[in-house]
Parts: sequence; structure tokens; C-alpha cells
Amino acid sequence: MILDILRDFYTNHLTEALDAIVAERAQHHRARGGYEQERATIEDQLATKEGVVDRYLTDYEENKIDRDIVAERIENISEQIRQLRHRRDELTFLLDVDADEPDGTYLAEIRDRIAEIIETGSTAERKAMCEALLAELRIDHETATPVIRIPLSREDTPSILQPEARTTNQKAVRACPPSVGRTGLEPVTDGL
Repeated sequence: MILDILRDFYTNHLTEALDAIVAERAQHHRARGGYEQERATIEDQLATKEGVVDRYLTDYEENKIDRDIVAERIENISEQIRQLRHRRDELTFLLDVDADEPDGTYLAEIRDRIAEIIETGSTAERKAMCEALLAELRIDHETATPVIRIPLSREDTPSILQPEARTTNQKAVRACPPSVGRTGLEPVTDGL
């Protein structure tokens, strides 16, 4: 039933999916200015905090301040610096997200790949596809509602749904290693 739902969604509702992607990208574009401003503020705060650490270390080297006071203060400031760097990195990631309008061709490729996996794929491929495309399965009393994950771009498309995945993923089972020979540290015997 889930396979039928996935096929139906990607066959009959691609325009709604594309509309949702366009709306998400527009929201991201509106937030972009705020992200840039916040990142600039964080860069200033980082420079200030790193300057404070340098002053504490200079005062310590010049014997103007006690070692324990410096250690405690630098530990507190270092934690603040770590948090600021983490947020700066998050903002950098959000700003690096592609803001171009999607063309939707990758959704048609996903649709074709879904049909191929359903018709000719192995059970493991079908399971991997469901795991890649289902965000969650909501169950209310007698009703199960799948929440479908839509990749926002070709780069976000899971590898199982890439067009070239079928040709490169033919040998999904690992081959057994060869048997270990009888030679080793002890001399070879005729048998045990």
C-alpha cells in the first residue's frame, strides 16, 4: 500500500510538490537577510571575545593576574566562543543553501526511479526507497497516514533514487571472503 501511495504521489502530485518546494525556497530567501545580519553580529562578538582571551593571556604572562582566575575566566569565555562558532557555522550552512528556482526535472527522474524500483527492484531496494521517502507514518486509531519527504533539489535526492543507482547498485550483497589456509605460525600437519 505504501508503494502505491509513493507511486501515486510522485505520478499525480508533482505540481503540488514543486509548489511546496518553491514556497520553501521563497521562505528561505526572505530569511536570508536576517541570516546575513546575524552572522555579521556573531563575527563581531567572536572578535571581541577572542580579544578578551588575548588580553587575559597577556596579563597572565606579565604577572598582572593570578593563574586560577585566568583559567576560570578563559574557560567561561571559551565556552561562549564555541557556542558562537557553532551558530556562525549553522548560519553559513543556511546561507550556502542553493536559492535558485528548481526546474522540477529531478522530480520526474525520482518518479521514474520509483516506478522502476517498484516494478523490478529487490525487496531491499523497495525498503531503502521507503526509508528515503517517508518522513514518518502517522497512525490514528484505524488510519495510517504517510508523510512523504520531498528532496528540495537534485543534490538532496537520496542515492537510492539517483538515476545511475540501478546500474551501480546491482551487487548489494557482500561476497564472502576466501577460507583461511592451513598455514600459520605452527608447522603444517596432515590433518586434525
